[in-house]
Amino acid sequence: MALKFKPNEIAFESQEYSFLKIGGEAKNDVLDVYDFKNAKYKKIEKIWGTLGWANDKNLAATGEIKFSEHGNFDHHGITKETVDILRDQNVEIHDCSDIKERFIDLSKIDFLNVPDIITSEEEIQLRFDLFIDKNEGALVYLEENPVGEFHSKKAEMYLITPESTDINFSQERYSLSYKFTYFFNKKFEKIDGLLELKDKNKKEQTEFAIKVLTFPRHESCIKRYANKATKNINNINGLGTELVHNSINRIGEEKYGFYKFHSSENKDSFIKTDDLIQIDDNKKTLLLLHGTFSSVENSFGELLEPDISNYSRLLSKLIENQTFDQIIAFNHPTASHSIQENADWFIKLLGNKIFTQPIDVITTSRGALLAEKLCSYDKAYRKIKINKLITFAPAHGSDLLKVAKGLDRMLSMMKKTTSRAGWGYILAISQFSINAIRTQPGLEVMMPDSIELKKILASNPIDEVKIKSMVGDYDRTLIDKQFKRWLANGLDKLIWLAFKSENDWVIGCPEQRRQMSGFNAKYEKNFEYYCIHGKQFDLNHPKKDGQHADVRKVIFDYLSGK
Repeated sequence: MALKFKPNEIAFESQEYSFLKIGGEAKNDVLDVYDFKNAKYKKIEKIWGTLGWANDKNLAATGEIKFSEHGNFDHHGITKETVDILRDQNVEIHDCSDIKERFIDLSKIDFLNVPDIITSEEEIQLRFDLFIDKNEGALVYLEENPVGEFHSKKAEMYLITPESTDINFSQERYSLSYKFTYFFNKKFEKIDGLLELKDKNKKEQTEFAIKVLTFPRHESCIKRYANKATKNINNINGLGTELVHNSINRIGEEKYGFYKFHSSENKDSFIKTDDLIQIDDNKKTLLLLHGTFSSVENSFGELLEPDISNYSRLLSKLIENQTFDQIIAFNHPTASHSIQENADWFIKLLGNKIFTQPIDVITTSRGALLAEKLCSYDKAYRKIKINKLITFAPAHGSDLLKVAKGLDRMLSMMKKTTSRAGWGYILAISQFSINAIRTQPGLEVMMPDSIELKKILASNPIDEVKIKSMVGDYDRTLIDKQFKRWLANGLDKLIWLAFKSENDWVIGCPEQRRQMSGFNAKYEKNFEYYCIHGKQFDLNHPKKDGQHADVRKVIFDYLSGK
C-alpha cells in the first residue's frame, strides 16, 4: 500500500535535523531526536527511512510525496530484472518473495531551496537514510521514467551506494545513509567554471523515484560477498552469447582464459582455447586485452561485425593481409583482481609457450595497465616480447573515482555496456560503500594517486616498445539514444564539474595522455578524437574534425606499418 502526504505533514525539525519521515507511521509524532541519533545502534521500527538534504540544510518543500507503507514483493520492469539477478547471486535469497521492494515517488514534490548556481555536485545532493536489520542487505537506486509511465521499458537506473558505516565497513549497524545527486527537473549550463540550474520545459521533464530492495544477507565483507556472488552467478545457465563460449561472460577466477579469433566465410568469432595446442607460439601474433567490468567479446566484439567500410571485419583483414598469423585475446577479471594477479595468471595459463616473434597488442581502458605491466615484467618477458602497443583510453587514473558519487555514475553506466554476469557483479558490490568498493584491487589501481599506478608508469619496458595512445574526448554530438536521457539531465556537465578538463566520461584526457617514463617506451603521436568511454569500436560513434573517425583504419595502418 502507498501513502501520500504533503511535506509539512511528515516533516521532522530540530536544531540538528531537518527531513521527511518515510514509512508506515510517518505522520505520527512518536519519534524524537534521541531515536534518530541512535538509529545506527537501535533500529527504528515505526518508519523505514528519512529524506533530507545531504548537507543537513533546512528542508522546505511543497506539493506531495508518495511512498510505500511497508513494502511489497511483486516486482516489475527494471526492478524485476534486478531482483532476478540478486536472486541468482545470493543463496540466502530463495525466491523473489525474499526481496522486499519499497519506493519514494519524487515526481510531485517541489523542493524550494534548490540553488540557482553550483560550484560542486554536493550542493544538489539529497540524503536518504534506510533503517535496516543487521543481517539484511540493501540495494538502492534512483529510477527515472517518462512522465506517467511507471515501470516503463524506457526507465533509467542510477545506482546509489551507501556511506561507510565504520572504518571496517562492518554490518554492525541498523541504518544506512545514501547520498545522491538529484536533478530537480533542471538542466545545467556552464558559466565560467560554474553550473547554472534552469527549469526544463514540459517536454523534457521526467519522473523520479527512489527504489529500495532489501533481502537476507549475513556476509558483511565486500570481498567475500563478491566472491560468493561470482560463484553463484557463474553457476547460472544462459550467460553466453552466440559469438562465444559461455565462460567468456563469467566473472572472478573462472573468467580467466585465452580465446582465439576464428574466421569463416560468413562469420567471425572468438573461440575459447581449451587446449594450448590451439595457440602457436611460432606465429606472428596480435593480443587483445579488455577493460574494466568487461570481457573479450564486450570490448572487441564489434570488430567482428561486417560493415560497408574498407575495414569491415577488421581482425579478418589483418589476417588476410598477413599482418598477423593469429589473433588471441586474454579474458580476465578486472575489479576483483589486481594487475599483478592478472599478469601472473597470464603467465600461468601460457604454460610452456614461449613466443618466438614479438607480438603486437591492442588494449581498451584498464587493459593498457596490464600491457604496460607485461612489457616490464621479467617473468612475462620470458614468454612474450611486445613490439607495438595501441591503447584506447588508457586508464592512467580516473578523477571520477575520487568524486564522492562519481563511482556511482561509473557503475551505473556499465548497465549499458557489460554482460549480465558483469552487471550482477556490479549489483553485488554496489550494496557496499564507495570506500569499500574503491578497495577492490582492480579499481584501486585506477585511482589517480594509486601507488601501483605510479609504479607501472615509472617502469621501463625490458625491450623497446612502440606505443600509440588513442585519446577520446566527450562531445555532445556523440550522444545516441542509449545515453540521451543522461544528456537531458545534464550529467555531462556534472562530469565536467568533476574533471574540470576534457574527458571521455570515465578517464580524463590528460590522464589518457600520461606515459610510461622508461626510455624503452617509444611513444608515437597520439590519435585524438571524440568518443565516449568504451564506444571506440561502435561504427557510428567516434568522430574527428566533424566527421566519422575511422579507428579501424588507424589500427590497420599502424599495425601493418603503413
